[in-house]
Amino acid sequence: MSGERATAGAEAADALVARHQKMLSGSVQGDLPAAEIAGFVDEIAAAGAATPAGSSRDALRNILYFWAGDLANRGERTRDAPLPKLAPFAGTADPGPRTETSLPQPPSIAPDDLILPMRARGSTSILRGIEKLIRRSPPPPAAAPDPDGDIEREARARSILRLAALARQWRTTKDAETRHGYLLTGKALTEASLYVEEDADIRALVEASQDAAGSAERRRRNVRRAFVTLLILALGGAALAIYFFEEQQKKLLVLELQEQQIASIGIARERDNIRRQARRAIDALERDDIAPLRRFLQDVGDANPDELARLRLDPAPAGPLLDIASQKKPQKAAWTSPPRQAGPGDDCKGFLWLGSKDDSRLADKRDPSALKPGESVALDNRSDIRLRTDWPNPDTYAMSAQNGLVPAGAIVTITSETRAFRAGQVWAAVSVPREYCTTAFLQYAGPATGTAPVLAALHQLGIQTPPAEQVATAKGLAEVRYFWPEDRAVSERAAAALRSALPGRNVRLLALTNFPTKPPSGTIEVWMDLGG
Repeated sequence: MSGERATAGAEAADALVARHQKMLSGSVQGDLPAAEIAGFVDEIAAAGAATPAGSSRDALRNILYFWAGDLANRGERTRDAPLPKLAPFAGTADPGPRTETSLPQPPSIAPDDLILPMRARGSTSILRGIEKLIRRSPPPPAAAPDPDGDIEREARARSILRLAALARQWRTTKDAETRHGYLLTGKALTEASLYVEEDADIRALVEASQDAAGSAERRRRNVRRAFVTLLILALGGAALAIYFFEEQQKKLLVLELQEQQIASIGIARERDNIRRQARRAIDALERDDIAPLRRFLQDVGDANPDELARLRLDPAPAGPLLDIASQKKPQKAAWTSPPRQAGPGDDCKGFLWLGSKDDSRLADKRDPSALKPGESVALDNRSDIRLRTDWPNPDTYAMSAQNGLVPAGAIVTITSETRAFRAGQVWAAVSVPREYCTTAFLQYAGPATGTAPVLAALHQLGIQTPPAEQVATAKGLAEVRYFWPEDRAVSERAAAALRSALPGRNVRLLALTNFPTKPPSGTIEVWMDLGG
């Protein structure tokens, strides 16, 4: 009875194969209804009950996969729908452990053998291909079931069906933009590359996708090259613009210096003329002649005749000259505490003017050109001296930018050999306390009169202070803020000085080194409530 069932199943399979071949011709012409295909799929699935394992059953399974893929391509079946299964063989010849939930992998077929419903090939080639597909190999020997392998083969078959349907949609689409949308990229392209030998349409889709990806990459490279080229040109143009700007600035500076020299010459001549007139007037006084003095005061001092008429000579007093305080040379007030010397890691470096041999700015008035690296010397008390970022220009004597202010009477450490510039003016690289390169901005609440002791305490340290700013947000605060680690030591000394200047105020230190928009290094802030 089982043998008769198997024979009948083989005959039924042959009939379905013949019908499959006939339907292929209709599919190529494009006039095969979807309902007919769906009915044929159901018949093939039902025929599995009469077809035992072997070449006939494998042929039915391949045909089942084929027309299921065609239905998916037509949109009659979703691509993620479960694969159709042959009905289990109802006789005893079919191996028991083998079930339709673990289908074998469709045999690997060469691109020329794969028969696809939407391919524009002749019916003779289609029939010959399907015949080779069905009768390619003898029935495999019975083997123990491999559930994991069957699951893997089923997943592979599902992937091929899905990609083949997508490839046919891509091939049959006429609109270029829509057609381009079917191209694969990334993981999808990598997956499809594994099945290029299984289906010619998949291979064509993969090749087109790879060409498109290569074109896109070439376009990106060209864009990058163009961007780099434009960037180089822009930088070159900017460099040329900066060069011409600097040259123009140099020319303007030379013209300005020439004008200054001309003006200086005129001022010097006028000064010499005034000196000669003053000397003549003084010499005339020794002869008791007051007229030259009157002319001098009228020409230079713009004195009117009534004022000049009151001018007369009196007899000189007997005895020594009076000690008149106004005749003394003014001196800057001395430091209330000894000036601090720069310490390692807590100093500021720059370039300092030290005067000349005839007009030394050193406290001991020695020739500054004799100083040697490593010496620490005190400046005189005449005035503060600006600290510069570099040497003066040797040709024009133009100054570099200022990076600090060294107070009169401060102690500096020489760190280089001295250099002489125009008219014997001596310069040297120096190291000074970091306070001299620090600027403190005072933000205060309360009366402006309360800023005097705060500014005085900061000045005593040598810290520069722009005009204080009254802000409401300083209410209730008493703190010194710093933004860079190298400014911490200066900020600590500033806070200590403010505690001494403002008894009872707990001036605290606030580190803002992680502040997103920080001022330049060497800048600190003092926030102080100066109210009662």
